[in-house]
Amino acid sequence: MVRRASQVIYVSSSSLSVQAKKPPVASTSAPPAKKPAAPAAAGKAPPPSKAAPSEPLKYRFSQEDAEARAEELLPPAVFAELGDANWKVRLAAIEALSAWLAADGSAIEAEVVVRFLSKKPGWKESNFQVRCSPGGVRSWLLILVRRQVAGKMFGVFQLLAESSPSFSKAAAAITIPALSEKLGDMKLKTPAGDALLVFAEKSSLQFVLSQAYEPMAKQKAPKALADSLVWVDRAIREFGIGGLAVRELIEFLKVGLKSTNAAVRTNATKALVTLKLYVGAGASFWSGLREVGADLSDGQKSRRSCKTSTPRC
Repeated sequence: MVRRASQVIYVSSSSLSVQAKKPPVASTSAPPAKKPAAPAAAGKAPPPSKAAPSEPLKYRFSQEDAEARAEELLPPAVFAELGDANWKVRLAAIEALSAWLAADGSAIEAEVVVRFLSKKPGWKESNFQVRCSPGGVRSWLLILVRRQVAGKMFGVFQLLAESSPSFSKAAAAITIPALSEKLGDMKLKTPAGDALLVFAEKSSLQFVLSQAYEPMAKQKAPKALADSLVWVDRAIREFGIGGLAVRELIEFLKVGLKSTNAAVRTNATKALVTLKLYVGAGASFWSGLREVGADLSDGQKSRRSCKTSTPRC
């Protein structure tokens, strides 16, 4: 698996006033069109599109600075209750935050909100295990309610990406690993997957995948990896391959092809078939796939029965 490591740059607080005069690159640029190009015709291999070179991520705030800013800018009750020990209070607070951001939160820095939520209520709302007695009703109720809080938090990230002028690649990069890990969670994969697609529309699919490959490949549960591959297939069909590092994506999909789990191998093959429809069968990318057990011919024939203008089978 090949993954391009992003450089991390913190911009000192003394330079914020100068940067504020410049229009933010990520927020002012028009989002890329979501409608993908038509898949390549059989036997014709168009020249592969080159992915844009990776840009260093420019974080404007450290974690400490972001928390201090959040205390200044967020409604006091929301700020306090997001860290409350009672899940009902946290759930009400995250709902209140979402409503406040939708109505009055356009001026607040998206990175401030993202960094604050990563601590309060934090990723613990989605990363948990049952530690009580097996079969305990209270334990499963706790799982359900904490998933509610996590789902609402993921919704806030999506709202920021859709409506905040200051939402940037740096803000997205803080959340992408955690969201990617939840693509296999029955209750959280929908809000997590929807947020990641909005991130891709705001920046690019290549950027989101570059941040998601490692956490997805490290999934321990086969079902989690299988569901992650379903999302990758959907994302390719949504956005096409413009600007995508195709070889990098194939290397990631090979992780699924080598799995001993049938569902993982099947979903990896489906994603490769979708990719092949766009790249073309004659491209050089496909050499070596048979060595890991990939047979794309049958899947490609079935998918060509779909309308090639919108390959959503």
